[in-house]
Amino acid sequence: MNNFYRTGLILFFILQTIFLYAQYKSSGIPFVNNFSPQEYKAGNQNWAITQDARGIMYFGNTDGIMEFDGTTWKIIDPMRALCFAKDRQERIFVGGRFNFGYLTPDSAGNIIFKSLIDLLPEQYKNVDHIWTIACVGSAVYFISTDEKIYVYESGKIKTLSIKGYMGAISSYNNQIFIEHTDGLCILKNDHLEKVKGGELVSRVNIRNMFDFGEDTLLIVTRSNGLFIYHQQEVTAWKTAVSPYIEDYQVYLATQLPNGFIGFGTVKSGVIIMNKQGEPTQHINRYGGMINDDHCGIFCDRQGNIWSGLEYGISYLHVNSRWSVYNELAGLPTATYYSVALHNDKIYAGNAQGLYSKSWKIKDNPLQADWKFCNQPGIDARKVWDIISIDNDLIFSSSNVGTYCLSDGNLYKAADYTAPFTFSGMSNKRKIIAGGEHTGIFLYQKNNKNRWEIISSYKDIGYLGYFKEDSQGHIWTCEDFAMIHEFELKGDSLVLLNSYDSTQGLPSDENYSLIKLYDRILVGTKKGSYFFDKKTNKFQPCDEVNAAMGPDVHITSILTDNNGKPWFWGFLNESELTGYFEKKPGEKLTCRLIIEPLKKIKAFTNSTFLPIDDHNMLIGSSNCLVHLDPTSTIMKPFFNALIRTVTLTNGSDSAIFNGTFLDQEGKMLLEQDNDHTIEIPYISNSLRINYSSNYYEDYNQNTYSYKMEGFDSDWSTWTKKTEKEYTNLPEGNYEFLVKTRNFYGNETLPASFSFTITPPWYRTYLAYFSYFIFLALFIYLIVKLSIRKVEKEKIKLEKIVQQRTEEVVRQKDEIVLKNSELEQQREEILSQNEVLSQQNEEISSQRDEIEAQRDIVVSQKNQIERIHKGVTDSINYAKKIQEALLPVSDASRSILGEHFILYKPKDIVSGDFYWISQINEMLIVAVADCTGHGVPGAFMSMLGITFLNEIIRKQEVTQANQVLNQLRSEIINALQQKGIHGEQKDGMDISLLVINTNTHECQWAGANNPLYIIKNTAVSSWQLAACLPVGKAGQNTPKQFPDRSQEAKSQEPIANSHLIEVKGDSMPVSIHPVMKDFTNHEFMLEEGDILYLMSDGYADQFGGVNHKKFFSKRLKELLVSISEKPMKEQKEILEATFENWKIDQDQIDDVTIIGLRYNNII
Repeated sequence: MNNFYRTGLILFFILQTIFLYAQYKSSGIPFVNNFSPQEYKAGNQNWAITQDARGIMYFGNTDGIMEFDGTTWKIIDPMRALCFAKDRQERIFVGGRFNFGYLTPDSAGNIIFKSLIDLLPEQYKNVDHIWTIACVGSAVYFISTDEKIYVYESGKIKTLSIKGYMGAISSYNNQIFIEHTDGLCILKNDHLEKVKGGELVSRVNIRNMFDFGEDTLLIVTRSNGLFIYHQQEVTAWKTAVSPYIEDYQVYLATQLPNGFIGFGTVKSGVIIMNKQGEPTQHINRYGGMINDDHCGIFCDRQGNIWSGLEYGISYLHVNSRWSVYNELAGLPTATYYSVALHNDKIYAGNAQGLYSKSWKIKDNPLQADWKFCNQPGIDARKVWDIISIDNDLIFSSSNVGTYCLSDGNLYKAADYTAPFTFSGMSNKRKIIAGGEHTGIFLYQKNNKNRWEIISSYKDIGYLGYFKEDSQGHIWTCEDFAMIHEFELKGDSLVLLNSYDSTQGLPSDENYSLIKLYDRILVGTKKGSYFFDKKTNKFQPCDEVNAAMGPDVHITSILTDNNGKPWFWGFLNESELTGYFEKKPGEKLTCRLIIEPLKKIKAFTNSTFLPIDDHNMLIGSSNCLVHLDPTSTIMKPFFNALIRTVTLTNGSDSAIFNGTFLDQEGKMLLEQDNDHTIEIPYISNSLRINYSSNYYEDYNQNTYSYKMEGFDSDWSTWTKKTEKEYTNLPEGNYEFLVKTRNFYGNETLPASFSFTITPPWYRTYLAYFSYFIFLALFIYLIVKLSIRKVEKEKIKLEKIVQQRTEEVVRQKDEIVLKNSELEQQREEILSQNEVLSQQNEEISSQRDEIEAQRDIVVSQKNQIERIHKGVTDSINYAKKIQEALLPVSDASRSILGEHFILYKPKDIVSGDFYWISQINEMLIVAVADCTGHGVPGAFMSMLGITFLNEIIRKQEVTQANQVLNQLRSEIINALQQKGIHGEQKDGMDISLLVINTNTHECQWAGANNPLYIIKNTAVSSWQLAACLPVGKAGQNTPKQFPDRSQEAKSQEPIANSHLIEVKGDSMPVSIHPVMKDFTNHEFMLEEGDILYLMSDGYADQFGGVNHKKFFSKRLKELLVSISEKPMKEQKEILEATFENWKIDQDQIDDVTIIGLRYNNII
């Protein structure tokens, strides 16, 4: 049998089972997680990798043996490991520089390295480097570079000295195969025997040997490709992957599930080969790895690859539905807007142009045509959409126009018009519709067989969807909020109808237009809707909604190469995809694919292309993503791990370090129920750290925990990996924690049981002591009680004797008393007769009192009628008084911007205000008459009458003259003589006269002041303008030369905006000293504010200490609110007054007029 025939026969047996298992995908590049030395805080190089029975990873780092549990990296021993191997009990053996041994837990549950050097005789203890290990049965073989093999079995070590170089070692069919200087050998009876053809692999640097199935051993060399050992002979195996692994130099390889092999190369990352010898994946630093140069490689239980590199560690998600086309595949990092399949080529439109590659079901990632190529001639512009029609590929490029690629030739079909969306119409004319923010454009081939725009419809917004119904009508969606129906007549579009929420659609304004089995549908957040021609409205599509479930929002439906309709949409905030199926005579069904899409939720762009059941391309924000939506991948094996339990009372003290032990100190995957940890009550606070051994997107793992015996329910899911409990009461506890990966797969809970022992005073011994003490106490109490009872008995007997004597004595007294009582009874009967007579007299007096009560009630009713009459008269007087006040809008409008605060104490008021205008003169007065209530009101009506007479009839407009004449009228009217004891009725008043033409102002006051707040800072020379100018209206400035001159020389008064002009200290009535009232004159400026008031506001009692408000506080308040509108000033004054008054009664009438001078005319 020649070598060619033998090799072919071997390959037949190897390959015959290939289609029985799921395959590692060959499209795209897997996702990669990288770990830099800065992240795991150890050396650059990582020479060996393995995983223990719990799923925890171990790395042979240059700084020592490193552990990773999905959360924490740590060096567990400084031993520099170069290789790992596991025996049948999952015990990890380690070989390294000048040492070898195994990993084992110590009594505290820490994983430590236990060296086997001490088992060697003294002459063999100087061990060289251990590069390879193999386990066969109960024996472990360590190959040393000093021509020795150390065999560890049953706690002892046997040393074999063998001349020549020894490299790779492997166990196969219960035999030990060793690479030797002479070639491939088998270890028999402590000696090496070369196998047939073994010289073919002599000095070729064998890196790994694997059981390849069908009685075949696969041999991997560094630079000489692959060999196989079958039927006791070594032959070369030339495959499609051989030239690449020879060129890139394999450092180590690892077996993947289903016969796949992963090669870790020195020059170009990882190459994955299927069992046919074909390359299916190539991942290097251009595809996301941190480094290309391998020191170690390992396939974990989830079917993914760990690469130990010259710099750092990479984790390759090869056992995944997902992969990407990125820079390694020739694509730039950019946003992808469109993707299409045309003439067996994939075209991808992104932010930098159009890229394409040939499409094959099985890609060879090592061939040149595996990569995408850029389409020249587009000037790196965004490509919005692509459509394939017949032999043409039409696409739009932003700010440039519409292009057509036909038979490899590129030409521009339209300048500047670059639709965001294309859709082919099914009519015979083969028209393409394109939509952008300026309207609809129709394309058709001309007589030169070139595409061009034939018409447009521009009176419309952004259009994102086009679908043609069975009547040839074109349906489109504008701004995701309005559905339009068009008809194509000739080359023109005619709008037939428009539809929105008023025609049955939900009001979410996020519509999409889809087509399923030639039926036009509108996708919304509340499901899919169809147009019902009978009702001329949209109705829910029960068939689709029942198949998909409620609230699924379909945004797009595309048909794959097999005619299967695939959809893309949303369920709440989660993206989903899937496909519809409808068999004859059966209901519409669909398969939802939600879970895998969580992988790209953060960067999806919602453009997708279904090709078949195993190939879907999705545009994202930085690459083109490939999804195998229906593949069966290896079910992820992962679980939650409890890593440490630490007591936190005082200094931290760990009681559990991640490893459960049996009675012999061997590792257990779960806690032994017979070895529950007891924690003293004094240490009843603890912290529990946990993690997950699901390493794909490990930082997205979440956890939920519960403490049985303390927590009532599971916690919410969280990314936190520790939980602290404080002051736990005594009792039995079980801490449970479960983990959930990125896809929502949830594990069974991991558990840790412990007991908090009670404090000494709540132990059984303490309770027994309490019982003994209580029994003794009760016994003592009983004894004392008996003794006390006996003493009490003797005492009681004496008392009984005494009481008996006392009873006899009392009996004699009672007999005597009875005789006395009989005598008293006769006296009482006599007194009863006297009382009967007195009772008759009282009845007579009662009748007289009731008659007097009726008279009082009658008088009370009469008084109430009189009071009502008086009250009605006062209310009528109030109406008369209000009629005299200028309360109408017309009368108050002459004041301009102003407010009037008028609050009578009683029904009628002793305060009044008066406003009038005589030619250009505006006169405003506020007066406070003597008394309040009815007397004050009569006085106020008298004052109003006299002011009308003096000003309106006599037209006296000089302020002091008005007051002088008003005083005379009041004295005459009240016939005041000034004699001793005479009632001094009159009023205090503040009267203002403004010349609205010249802005000159006069003011005169009797006891009441005028407050002026200037619009600008006030200086002393401006104050001079407010000085009195003489008596009786005589303007004699010469009387005040010194004061005026002095004011002009002074500096401005800082922070003083309020000017107080005081009135004369005499009322408008008879007074001991009666002189002419002073006339004050000054100029007003735009924005000046003047306040006239009575003294009722300042004299009001209130506040915390029940004191007067006082004028000082009033002036500060007016300054603080002066910049506010006059209406708001009034509101603040009213609120302040009420807050100050609190529960006090108002003591006086309150009147304040404020007006802002704005050139009042």
